[in-house]
Amino acid sequence: RTKNRTKHLAILCFSASLLAMDTIGQLELSWAQGYNGSPARYIDKDVICYQCGSNVKFVAEDGAETVFNFKGNGVGPFAVHPSAKCFAVAEQCLNPRIFVYVYPTFRELMVLKDGTQLEYQRLCFSHSEYIASVSGVPDFEIILWNYANGSKLATCNISPDPITCMTFNPGSWRQLCVSTEKSLALWQIEQSNDKYILQSQKVKLPPSEPTMYGDEDKDRDQAPTRASTRMTSYTVDIPKPAIAGLVGEKAEQLDEIQDLTPRVIPLSHAWTPAGDVFIGCQGGQLVRVDGEVLKARVLYYPPTRAETPMSRATSAMDSRLQSQTDLINISRKHTRLVADDSTSMLAEGCFDTIVLHRRGLYAGGQDGVLRLIEVKSEDCKVIERCQIGQPITSLGFSPSYRHIVIGSSQGSIRLYEAGVPESIKMLKDLHYSTIMGIGCLTGNENVVCVRENG
Repeated sequence: RTKNRTKHLAILCFSASLLAMDTIGQLELSWAQGYNGSPARYIDKDVICYQCGSNVKFVAEDGAETVFNFKGNGVGPFAVHPSAKCFAVAEQCLNPRIFVYVYPTFRELMVLKDGTQLEYQRLCFSHSEYIASVSGVPDFEIILWNYANGSKLATCNISPDPITCMTFNPGSWRQLCVSTEKSLALWQIEQSNDKYILQSQKVKLPPSEPTMYGDEDKDRDQAPTRASTRMTSYTVDIPKPAIAGLVGEKAEQLDEIQDLTPRVIPLSHAWTPAGDVFIGCQGGQLVRVDGEVLKARVLYYPPTRAETPMSRATSAMDSRLQSQTDLINISRKHTRLVADDSTSMLAEGCFDTIVLHRRGLYAGGQDGVLRLIEVKSEDCKVIERCQIGQPITSLGFSPSYRHIVIGSSQGSIRLYEAGVPESIKMLKDLHYSTIMGIGCLTGNENVVCVRENG
């Protein structure tokens, strides 16, 4: 009886709320506050937009704010066009759709349908009229759309691993870079009249530590020697997948399973005008991928952490490993970094997000320092740095490449003028955390909220 009374009471409350809405009318959003470190991008020359809960917030450099209330069923991934004044928001429901809106009128430009059954993982605009989406469970597909006419151009299966970054080549919409914690792939978009196809080309990730014998692919680049005229069992080099009878994707999976070498973990991308890609890695490595031969080369390895011996046994073991450490340090000399102090040194967590400028590569990460790295020569040189004091999770240039918007997971958004370290300006400081309680003060218009972080 108690359950039935509770059920009837809930139905009566819901009916009363519907009657109140019919009497009062539709509620309009007045304001929204909050930022969790998600991508913050310029959508106009002086306007920055980011996702704020189930809304999209637009903040001008002078502090003026506008909130767009998304009317879809739940909020999924969010993306901003790098050159056109439009943005896309995906739903989070069954058979979700992708809505493309125009700024500043918020006119609905197009609705992209029938892309997935349950969820979207990522959205990414090219510099033209194309947008790529990656679906999650159960499809795991990468889809190329023309958002101008709403047509689906090409679809291809993709790895179910979570995506760390996805970027289009700014100079060519036919190239797309997609990375996970275990793989890096360059997707080539081929076209014949009105037919499109997506082709994936995997890039082998380099080791997370410099090897003792130099480049592990050294032997592969050498020309093969003259084969013996006598047929023996050692004349023909049969690949292991062929011995196991595996072809296609299963053969590639066998190589990944048997590969026990620790590899770098890519987190961020930055394309060069020549079609190469800079890759920022979790361990503090900086990698450059040649866009033509699809080979990755490590530009910088972070320094090793100093260790102190704890006993005679450990010191004896350290002496045995000293020769190996010396060899590793010799290989590290090929990736030198010119630094003046500790803030210039690049360590683990420095390349969580990177953007390319004509002066070099801006990088930010968990250490809360924004650095400009000169990558034109063989030596990585830090030529500019700015202390932020909070983890950096988002970097984005203005259309003029003069200002950088810096987002932090602690709820702050800053503006920085490239080349002027003293120009840092706080735009938003919201101290993002889970809201535990909220209440209105009687007699005024103030609202009090209590967050989980105190």
